[in-house]
Amino acid sequence: MASQYPVSGADDPTLLALEEAFDDVWTVLAAHEPHRDQTEDHDRKIELSRTLMAYVANGVTDVAELRRLGLKTLSLPPSH
Repeated sequence: MASQYPVSGADDPTLLALEEAFDDVWTVLAAHEPHRDQTEDHDRKIELSRTLMAYVANGVTDVAELRRLGLKTLSLPPSH
C-alpha cells in the first residue's frame, strides 16, 4: 500500500519500513477484529498510522520493532 502522506524528511528505507509495518499490523488487526469493515475503517487506519509515525519520529525505523510496538500500543480484542 503506497502512502498518500509520506513522512516529511524521512528517507526511502524509513518509508518502506513504515509501509511494511502498517500492512503487517493491519493484517493482524483484521484477523482480530472480523466485525469491522477493514476497507472503510478510516478511524482505525488513522490511529495505526499516527501510532507508527510517532515511533518513526522518535527514531524507530526497524520493521520488526515498528510491528511489535504498533501491536503492543493498539488494543486488540481476543481472537475467536
